[in-house]
Amino acid sequence: MFAMNLEVSVSVIALTAAALQALGYFIYVTHVLRKEIRPNAASWTMFAYGTTLLLLLELDRGAQWELLALPAVCALSSILVAAYCKSRGGRLLPRHRVDQASFLLDVCITVVYISAWILLTRGSIDQAQKNSIDLLLLICWNVGILTAFFPLLREVYHHPHSERSLPWAVWSSHVQV
Repeated sequence: MFAMNLEVSVSVIALTAAALQALGYFIYVTHVLRKEIRPNAASWTMFAYGTTLLLLLELDRGAQWELLALPAVCALSSILVAAYCKSRGGRLLPRHRVDQASFLLDVCITVVYISAWILLTRGSIDQAQKNSIDLLLLICWNVGILTAFFPLLREVYHHPHSERSLPWAVWSSHVQV
């Protein structure tokens, strides 16, 4: 009985987190279309490929659909924001040196992701090593969040009007599962 209630609770939390992410993206995109937000193309591109890789990692680990909802919403939505940025002439490669360093670090993290994933899919490592590499990939993804959003944060510091706080408040209001 307790295990069943725990499964239901985890499912409810996971789906609520995904719904809050979707709401945050809806608010964000609404502000973007009204030209009240100027999204940073480099940050959104880095976040888009990072969240997509995370989704693929979770799929590979056999996560249940409820637990895949959050990374799926993030991946698909961030790809849409990045595509919008590019369609509006947004520069995918940053101009500022600090942002370029952030982008380079993010690319290095992505290379670690992909290299480890290739090892996993080719069966070049055993199950214990696979678990260690899965952990490494999750750590890389979390570091990648910092590198991906550094250009956006730097831009907002210099141009506070380029973002709005409401979508960010919604995104940060959920419980990570």
